[in-house]
Amino acid sequence: MDPVVGIGRGAYINQARTSGICVACAGTSTSAVVNGNLTDFATIDLGVSAAGGYRVSVRDSLQYYPAGNEAGFVIRYRDSGLLGLLDATLLNQVAIRTYRNGTLVETANFSSGTGLLKATVLGGSGSGKQVLSFVTTQDFDEIELAYTGVVSAGKLLDVYYAFEGPGTCPKDCMDGLLTAGNGATATSGEIPALGLPLSCLAGSVSGSSNLVDSDSTTNFATISATVGLLCRRYVEVGTATTYPAGYEAGFVIDNGGGLIDLTALGGITVATYYNGALRESFSGTGLVFSNVLGGSNKTQLGFKAQQAFNSIRITLAGVSVAVSLRVYHAYVKADTDNDGVADCLDKCTGNDLLDADGDGIPDACDSNVADLSVTKSSNSSTATVGSNVTYTVNVQRLSGPNATGVVVLDTLAPGLVYVSHVASPGTIYNPTTGRWTIGSALAGATSTVSLSITARVDVRGVSTNIAEVIRSFETDPNSTPGNGNLSENDIASACVSVPIDLCQGSSVVLSAPDSYTAGVEWFRTFNGVTTSVATTPTFSASLSGSYSFTSTGAAGCVSGNCCPVILNVEALPTPTLAASQSVICAGASTTLSVVSPVGSTTYVWSDGTVGTSVVVSPSVTTVYSVSATSAGGCSSIVSITVTVNAAPVQAPIVAICGPATSGTYSFVINPSTAGTSTSYFVKVGSAAETGPFAYGTPRQIDGNTGSFSVVIRDATTSCSVTLPVTAPVNCPTCPPKVCVPIRIARVE
Repeated sequence: MDPVVGIGRGAYINQARTSGICVACAGTSTSAVVNGNLTDFATIDLGVSAAGGYRVSVRDSLQYYPAGNEAGFVIRYRDSGLLGLLDATLLNQVAIRTYRNGTLVETANFSSGTGLLKATVLGGSGSGKQVLSFVTTQDFDEIELAYTGVVSAGKLLDVYYAFEGPGTCPKDCMDGLLTAGNGATATSGEIPALGLPLSCLAGSVSGSSNLVDSDSTTNFATISATVGLLCRRYVEVGTATTYPAGYEAGFVIDNGGGLIDLTALGGITVATYYNGALRESFSGTGLVFSNVLGGSNKTQLGFKAQQAFNSIRITLAGVSVAVSLRVYHAYVKADTDNDGVADCLDKCTGNDLLDADGDGIPDACDSNVADLSVTKSSNSSTATVGSNVTYTVNVQRLSGPNATGVVVLDTLAPGLVYVSHVASPGTIYNPTTGRWTIGSALAGATSTVSLSITARVDVRGVSTNIAEVIRSFETDPNSTPGNGNLSENDIASACVSVPIDLCQGSSVVLSAPDSYTAGVEWFRTFNGVTTSVATTPTFSASLSGSYSFTSTGAAGCVSGNCCPVILNVEALPTPTLAASQSVICAGASTTLSVVSPVGSTTYVWSDGTVGTSVVVSPSVTTVYSVSATSAGGCSSIVSITVTVNAAPVQAPIVAICGPATSGTYSFVINPSTAGTSTSYFVKVGSAAETGPFAYGTPRQIDGNTGSFSVVIRDATTSCSVTLPVTAPVNCPTCPPKVCVPIRIARVE
C-alpha cells in the first residue's frame, strides 16, 4: 500500500472536504495525515457536532491513480478513550469516496458487510489499526473518509493516512498455530466459580480439535456461556516452539458468526503460559483487537507479550448477554524491531512507519534512486500525407524499488496532428501539453508503462516524435530529467518518412543538426545502390533517392538518419503540339492539339481553354502556348506558332460606262501587294480565272453588264479577297463619239 503523503510531493489535505477534526485531542493537525510519519494521526471527534459533517479528504495534485487499485484509510477507533470495536452500526455510517478533478466518481459503503467498503486488520503488534477500503472501478486523485451518522459521545476516529495500491497487497500476516508446521495441540477445560462445580452446568466447550486443523478459516471451536454464568470455560493451544517477548499472541474469533461487541468482550480473557505456568493475562478492553478480517465478522484478539511463552489460552466467563464464542485458531506475530509493523510485512530493519515521499518504501531503506529508461518506436517507417502513424513510448524502471512523481514530455512535432492515445492504467496523457503523468505507476511489481499516440501526418519530410523524462522524485544514476541530452537513456525519439515530391529542376537543402557537423558525409541510396554525394554539413539534393548522413560527432541515431529523407523527383511533362493547319489566311481558323496526351495531366491553353485541343482564328501570325501540369504538380509550357497570311488589299473599284447604246461598262482594279507576293489572279463573276498579273499595275476589264463580284487571289499564298462590282446607273445611249471643241474663256 502506497500512502498518499509527502509534503511538497503533491499530496495535501483538501480543506473544502475536511471538517470535524478534534481541536482538543492529541495529534489534531490534519497535516499529520499527509506528513509521511505513519504513526501520526488526526482525530475526528464523533461526539462533537461538526458543520459539514465528519470528513477528511486527501488529494494528490500531481497524478491520478488507476481504476482497479484499492483506495482507503488507515484508522483506529476509540471509545471513551479506550480502543474500541467497530461494530456494524458504526461501520454502516462510514463511507469512502473518490474524486477526480474535484468531481465525485465513486462511493463505497459498508452496508452490513454487503457493500463495497471492507474493513480489515492492519498487521502490527498491538497497533489496533484498521483498514477501511474498497477496490475502485474508475481513476481518481482524491480519497475522502466520511462519517455520515449522528453525534456519538465519547467516540473517536484516529485517521493515520490515506493509501492506494494494488488490491493484492497484504495488509496483515500472522503465524497460525496449527498442527501442520507448528506441531500445535489443543486442549479445553472449565474453571468453576469458587470451586462450585454446579456453576459450570450451563454452557459448553466443543470442537477444540478444530483449533489446530489445516482449515484455519472455516472450522472452529465453540465456547458457550449463558447470562451471568460464573463458570469460566477455555480452549488452549500449545506448541513445541517457545516465542520470545515482543510477539503478539492471540486468537481469531467471532460471536456466533457475528461481530464481537464490547459487552461480549468484557467476558473474554487471553493469557500466555510457559510450560504450564501463567505468564501474562489481559481481559476485555485491556486486549488489543482488530475486527472484521477481509469483510467477514472475525476479530483478532490478543496482546503483545512481555515474556516468553509456548502456550496461549482464551477464556470466556458469563456476562450480561449469552455468548457463543467461535474460536478459529491461535496466532502469533513477530515485531522484532518494535516498529509496529509485523516482521512478515517489514521492508526495513528499523522504522517502517516513516515514508516522507510516499513511495511505499520506508525512509530507513529508501535509496531514492530509480534508473528510468525510455524507448520509442513507430508502427511504420514511411507514410503518406493524410495517413495516420502510431508512436509508442515505453518507460521502464531498470533499478530501484519504486519510481514516483514521474512525468514524461511527449510533444508532437509540427506537421503531426493528434488523433487519439492509449496510456497504461494509472497514467494520464494530456495531448494539449504533451505531459504524460506516470506518477507512482512504476512501483512494486510494475516496472514498465507504455503510451501509444496516433497522429495524422500533414507534412512531407521526416516527422519526429521525442519523449523525455522531465521529472522524477528519485535520482536517476545516469540521466538528468529534462536536459534534452540524446545520449542519455531517459530520452528517445521515433520518426516516420513521408516522401518529398520534387519537380525536375527543383532541389531541397538538407542540413545536419548543429551538434553533428564534424566529419559529415551524405549518402544517397537509389535502386539499392548507395553512393557518397557530399561531405559538407549542408547539401542540396535534386535526384530521387533516400538521403542520410554520418558524423564523427553523432552518438546514436538522430532524426533524418533513423528515417532518411526520401526524394521522388518527377520528370516534367513535355507534350508535343500539332495544328490542323499551321499556316492560314486571315479570317480562317485552325485546331491546335496535344499529341499523345498523358492521363491525369491538366492542359491549360494561353487563351484560358482547358483541354487537349483548342480552335483558334488569329488575324495575324500568333504564338500559342499550353501549360501541362501533372497530378504531382509539376508543370511545363510548350508553344506552337500559327502563321497568318493576309489577303490582297484592293482600292475601290470604279465602274465606267461603255460606248453609247452598247449597254456595257468597264472597271479598273489595282490591288496592292500582300506579304511578299508579286502577282495575283482575277476571277470575274463566273468566268474563268485569269492571270497572273503584277501587283500595282491597274487592270481594266471591259464589256460587263449587271452587278457581280470579282475574286482576287494572291499567286503565292492563295489568300483571296472577294470584291463586289456594281453596274453604273443610267449609262447614256448615244451615237458614236464625235470630237467637238471645248470653249475656254479666261476671266481677268
